[in-house]
Amino acid sequence: MPIGVKKPEDLADAFATVIRELVEALLVLPVPVVFGNRSKIVDFTLQQRLPTLSPVSNYVREGFLMSYGFDNHGTWARAGSYVDRILRGTNPAEIPVEQVDRFQLDINQKTARGIGLALPHAVIVRADEVIE
Repeated sequence: MPIGVKKPEDLADAFATVIRELVEALLVLPVPVVFGNRSKIVDFTLQQRLPTLSPVSNYVREGFLMSYGFDNHGTWARAGSYVDRILRGTNPAEIPVEQVDRFQLDINQKTARGIGLALPHAVIVRADEVIE
């Protein structure tokens, strides 16, 4: 069930909805209000013992349980070649679109322990990064 959060003031209502609806896990999308309030979300999810997932790997380093998404670093590195070609005069419409071909799974074991979740060994060994 989607819970819309457009501004920081909406977080309290969103948290109340999560509790009221007995939500068992959260998928947190990378929107500006989340970026600016990551610590509040982490504190809430740890207190409620909720697994929290995001496509943004940096959020895992800050306390989310896990992320799965495209390789941000590789994508940004490739973006530089696009900028270079455009600045050298290539028409952007003539540059082929690349499909993401590398995905990354990151896990925060400290968070897993904090919410009382034992992750299967098969998941841990599959992860690209495990934060202890």
